[in-house]
Amino acid sequence: VAGMDAAADHADREHEGWQRMAYEAFVRYACATSEPFMTEEVRWYAEALGVPEPPDNRAWGAVAMRAKRAGLIFSMGYAPQKATNAHKAPKTLWKSVL
Repeated sequence: VAGMDAAADHADREHEGWQRMAYEAFVRYACATSEPFMTEEVRWYAEALGVPEPPDNRAWGAVAMRAKRAGLIFSMGYAPQKATNAHKAPKTLWKSVL
């Protein structure tokens, strides 16, 4: 958790308001889908909206945990990551409650 939070704080230092922009994109994505999703899908969506890429993608973990603590999403277990450079590593599969 400390690594995610440090990465998110670093993203804010590099791109003012990054956590706010990322969280807004996360919520928007969660509201728009009834299907289970992974944080990487939100990341791709956010980048298409113009949210800058953080220096460390662990920053997205802090955003996902914020949405979970807010009761907007819940974990459905794990699924293999889709990004080719991730070698199908298992990552959290989220479901929106919205």
